[in-house]
Amino acid sequence: MFGIGWPDLIFILLLIMLVVKPSEWPSLATKAGRFIRLARTRLAPILLEVKDISRSIMEEGRPSEPDGWTPLPQPYQKGGEFPMAQDVRPETK
Repeated sequence: MFGIGWPDLIFILLLIMLVVKPSEWPSLATKAGRFIRLARTRLAPILLEVKDISRSIMEEGRPSEPDGWTPLPQPYQKGGEFPMAQDVRPETK
């Protein structure tokens, strides 16, 4: 969940409890609940669309590559150096 774990959430809640007066906690909880409900209802169609797209991609499979074509190794892969790092000096006889 966005890289936030339970200890982080507990720390945030403790900070909120220290900043907000105890008499305002119920109204704050109500507003947070409404916001979460609104976010879920607004994001539900988008998430369903993303799931449908990913499902259709998985069913179709990976497209085949053209004949005779192979991707070049990238610098972060084994055997892939930057083009300028290769020795391009002409051969002398």
